[in-house]
Amino acid sequence: MMSGELVKFLTHLKALYLKTLKSCGAENKCHLNIVCGNESADLDSIVSSITYAYLRSLKDSSSPFLPLINIPRDDLKLRRDVCYLFNSHSIPSDLLYFREDLHNWKKESSCTINCVLVDHNDIPAISENLFTNIVGIVDHHKDAGLHSKTIDKFSGPRIVETAGSCSSLVFNYWFKTLNDSVKNREAIKEVVPLLLGALLIDTDNMKNKVEPIDKEVFGEYKNLLATSVDIDSFYQKLREAKDDIDGLDLHDILRKDYKEFIFGTNTRCGIASIVKSIQWIESEFGKSDIEEHCSKFIEENNLDLLVLMTSFTNDGVFAKQIAFQTNSDQKPDLLKALIDCLSPKLNLEKIDPLSTECFKCYDQKNIKASRKQVAPYVDAFINS
Repeated sequence: MMSGELVKFLTHLKALYLKTLKSCGAENKCHLNIVCGNESADLDSIVSSITYAYLRSLKDSSSPFLPLINIPRDDLKLRRDVCYLFNSHSIPSDLLYFREDLHNWKKESSCTINCVLVDHNDIPAISENLFTNIVGIVDHHKDAGLHSKTIDKFSGPRIVETAGSCSSLVFNYWFKTLNDSVKNREAIKEVVPLLLGALLIDTDNMKNKVEPIDKEVFGEYKNLLATSVDIDSFYQKLREAKDDIDGLDLHDILRKDYKEFIFGTNTRCGIASIVKSIQWIESEFGKSDIEEHCSKFIEENNLDLLVLMTSFTNDGVFAKQIAFQTNSDQKPDLLKALIDCLSPKLNLEKIDPLSTECFKCYDQKNIKASRKQVAPYVDAFINS
């Protein structure tokens, strides 16, 4: 399926911004408007940024926003569900922008960068000092209560609400903002497969974490598509692509779905989500290699703490695990205190055969708690 109008929009952005940046040297001021997803860059985050920029252009094409995928370009190939969706809708990756593009813009020009955040509501540590103004937020995470004054100044949206998928909030905002013309409905229809894919992955085919807004937009998607879309088959293909980590080394598996945080004054914590069990990782790479790769990953990213969160199905039963490793400078007592703090919240049971002195892993019986909940728990502990 060809996403004609979306590809035209992305092609236009490429030409427009290349021209803008070419004329914008160190002395000449210019403005770039971007929509930036979070640094885990999962399907929801990427689709939210692209569809926000595209749908906004239907209302105002005079000052378009450029969707930014907040990972290095080379990391896109690790997200096989995203690649599957893009390939099946003929969206070429060379029309997209990535983290290194943002760094180059800042380095090569004196651009003012106005940014709408989607799928997060505060600037991540990895993007500090890159944005001039936060001019809008659409998110479904815990509200940090930031950027309201700047957003009001630029008359942007500030939507932080509970939803299974951030893409539901993006669609709902623009669907209700745009007038209900035939032209707009046809243009909106073009990106519905992307939005539907993000919703299905985030809600496990509308079976988990489904909120009223997700049900509402799901109904609209079916009305807009108005065809016999095999939703179960579509979901299954996306899920298989997302869970496919064959051929990836452990370093790639760690960075495939990774977010970094700064807690307290300057405690750097990375949380990697993984689609296989720790037992599977051990069988593929060996116990000593897990600890060694985690140590290297901690050093490479200058972390104080690395958390692995696994989710998988075992004999038809959904399960989660969590593991912790600190850098060599951290005292063992600190990790023990953190685990003691998290244990009642996550209902942890230690996996003794896989735990070592430095690498501690647990079955997480509270399967409802995701990274969205665990990150604030760690933050609260660090600040206590």
